[in-house]
Amino acid sequence: MPLTPSDFSEPSPAQKNERIESLQERVQKQAIQIEQLTAQSIALHKHLLELEGCLLLNSKNSSTPPSTDGLTKPSPKSLRIAGQKPIGSQPGHEGHTLRQSPQVDHTVIHRSAPCR
Repeated sequence: MPLTPSDFSEPSPAQKNERIESLQERVQKQAIQIEQLTAQSIALHKHLLELEGCLLLNSKNSSTPPSTDGLTKPSPKSLRIAGQKPIGSQPGHEGHTLRQSPQVDHTVIHRSAPCR
């Protein structure tokens, strides 16, 4: 369909007013929709904060039993990093290790009872 010079002509004032009214209605509908979506967003954000608060609760900081903690491992009580201090006693301390005797005084044999 070829374009004619009338397609490029200036719209009439009635057409302009009609177009303006339709755009104003559209803007009003969009404003109402924006208000509804904003209210919904605020409600969802409050719900999200509430749920995140529940995730932070466990048996140590609430009145719930330990069985409700799930499979999460509790944090360690000791915050000491491995290898910070040497293991063992203080330097110069003589140990008291019980050594095996080279000569056995007596032998005790322990037998299991027969099954019934």
